This record gives sequence, C-alpha cells and structure tokens, in this order.
Amino acid sequence: MSKDFFGIVLGIVQDGGYPHVGSLNMKQQEYFQNAIIKEKITCLGIVDRIEKKSFLIDATPHLPYQLDKLLELSKNPLSGILITHTHWGHIGGLGWLSKEGLNHQDFKIFSSCDNISIIKKYCDIFEFNTNIFFEKITEGNLFHLTRNIKAKAVKVPHRAKGDTFGYVIATGDRKIGYFPDCDSLQKWKGDFLKILHEVDVFYLDGTFWNRKELDSRNINSVPHPLVENLIEDLKDLSVEMKRKLKFIHLNQTNPLLDKSSSEFKKLRENHFGVAEDGELTFL
Repeated sequence: MSKDFFGIVLGIVQDGGYPHVGSLNMKQQEYFQNAIIKEKITCLGIVDRIEKKSFLIDATPHLPYQLDKLLELSKNPLSGILITHTHWGHIGGLGWLSKEGLNHQDFKIFSSCDNISIIKKYCDIFEFNTNIFFEKITEGNLFHLTRNIKAKAVKVPHRAKGDTFGYVIATGDRKIGYFPDCDSLQKWKGDFLKILHEVDVFYLDGTFWNRKELDSRNINSVPHPLVENLIEDLKDLSVEMKRKLKFIHLNQTNPLLDKSSSEFKKLRENHFGVAEDGELTFL
C-alpha cells in the first residue's frame, strides 16, 4: 500500500442529486433555498502522485466540484475519464470540459466502442478541443491508466444504451471495485462474489433500500439491487467480506442517507457500510 496511489469518493447519490431536482420535500427545499449541495452525484477519483496523473470514473453534472476536490488532493491535471455507462448522470458533466467551460485538452475518455459512439454524439453538441482521445476498452481486459495503476472493465446488466461497466482499479495486491449502477445482483452474483474476494473495498449500487420507495414509477422498470434484500442474501459472508462492501448511488428516497435512521443502524449492525464523500482508499 502506498499513499502515492489512491481512490477518493467524490459523490454518493443517484443521478438526480441531493437535494434532488424538483423535490418538494421540506428538508430538500431548505437545501435549495440555502444553495447547499448536500450530496453530490456518484463519482470516484483516482490519483497517481508519482506520475502526476488524475482520473475520474464518470463525468457527473457535479464535475466542477468533484474536479476541484480531486485537484486539491492530487495537484495533478485531469488525465482521463473512465465511463461506466451513458446515462445522463454519468456523462452529463462532459460539457464542463468544453470550450465554454474548462476548455480542457490532452485527456482520454475510456469506454467500450458502443459507448464511445454515443459519447461522441453528445460531444458533437458542444465545442471541444480536437486533441481529446478516445480509448476503446473491452470487457475483462486489463489496461494501464499509468505505469502503476491498472484497470479492468467488468460488464454488468443494466438498462442503459450501450454497455454498462464496473471497474476494478489495482496496483499490485491492492484493489478497489467500483460498480455504481447495475441490475439485481442475482443476474451476476458469481462475478460479484469473485470480485468481492479480490478487492479491498467494493463500492456497489445501493440505489433503493426496498421496493416501497417509489410511488410514481414501477420499481421493476428501475431494477437496481435492493439493500434490504442484499443484507439477507449476503448474510452468510464473513464479517471481513461484509466490511468491504459499501453502498453508493443512493436515491433521494433511500433512508440510508439519514445516519440516524433504523435502516442505517440495521445496515451497520450487519457489518455493511455506506460510502462517504471524501473517503480515501490507498492502493
């Protein structure tokens, strides 16, 4: 483990943010009225201080704040962005890097061939420097972000156009699993358990606590894992394995956003956790 290489959580909530766009909830209205971003949209930063390079996993609409935090810790320019999938909350921040924004250049966007085709159409709407490079990655293949940090894309089931990836980020024996969006764990449980045993921390989609949270949509149309079910489904894991698992991408309705809730208490009593903005994992 080296303090020269690390991942940093830069956001923990679902694509609509928290306070959530259009929310009439009294507490969220208070955040809006006081111009407070209580929790930013799910994102992970990766830093190599030796090579002086920094990366983001996904470009969220909160990218200006997330990039500022990343640069504060790393003192390095943004070298690239790994895209998990093409839902708006995961690529919508790319506009901040256009000529009207940071006017950033000499960086890479990593994703699958299908995803890159979608992202290029998005970028065509805005003006970007021509020296932005797209690196096509394939499922299961290791690729280097730097000489010291490697990444592997793992395809997971999800309803997005194109592909949906989680990433395993590694240096030597230290690894981070980052899977912010997926369908029910039952569809890929074998791969999940294999990766959980390999990594030091596993950030997993915890959008909903249970099926009761959505009253305006059919929850079957947004088939994320349900944390309450996962606690039961994974009860036979060792305490060591459970403590690796931290939920991320929480919806505004998820009671885990409230650390005083009975649901949060139940989660902790069962040795699982919730990701926290700013937490570091050294690689």
